[in-house]
Amino acid sequence: MEAGNNFKQWKKQCLSKVDFSKKGSVDEDIKNIVSFINDCHNYFTTSSCSGRIILINGLAGLRKACGDAVFKFEPFVLHVQCKQLEDAQLLAVRSTHCLEVPLSHKGQVLVQEEYIDYVVQVANQKIEENQKRIERLVERHASNKIGNLE
Repeated sequence: MEAGNNFKQWKKQCLSKVDFSKKGSVDEDIKNIVSFINDCHNYFTTSSCSGRIILINGLAGLRKACGDAVFKFEPFVLHVQCKQLEDAQLLAVRSTHCLEVPLSHKGQVLVQEEYIDYVVQVANQKIEENQKRIERLVERHASNKIGNLE
């Protein structure tokens, strides 16, 4: 069987599988870009997340923790399977737009509540910028018609 047919078969099989993520569906903010990529001959998505903030509920929650507590912002991520190396090189995008801040260590709170408020503000700004980046990605790829639409 030809490599192109193998990819097409694999793509069909992967896209027909049940979504086992906690949410059970693609995030609303990235449905368009996921659909666009999955409609291309040379690509399909294997997992995605529009971005998230992981927050522990205030200092009281931190004091109860006996281990290490970390505040995180994780940006948009999209895992894409590509038919050929050239396709992957065309699509590759990386970002360092994340935030990870230790808040406690071995149950000992390391920061003041005001600092947590500040970090939450920074994370909220990052989530807004993350949304703008998603929108720009959708616009650029829609106008470039990457991957030969099926």
